[in-house]
Amino acid sequence: MGSPEAKRLRGSLLHRRKPMTDEANSKYVKALLEERKSVEKRGLSERVEAIDAELKRVGHEAKKPVERARKATIDTGTKR
Repeated sequence: MGSPEAKRLRGSLLHRRKPMTDEANSKYVKALLEERKSVEKRGLSERVEAIDAELKRVGHEAKKPVERARKATIDTGTKR
């Protein structure tokens, strides 16, 4: 999409962008994590993957939630 000139300009602008401060980066990561939680609840797996990629790009490893084991139930054969 777009002309080669437009792509070149877009790329050069990205390289001139100033790095985020630690505080700004922290706020950005926090906002991304909140957005991730929201889109995950809505079942938008492609968007979750995109957010995870952005988190990784800014240096934050997105940890996948650990699935907890379910308690085993014992059938005693009696009704209560």
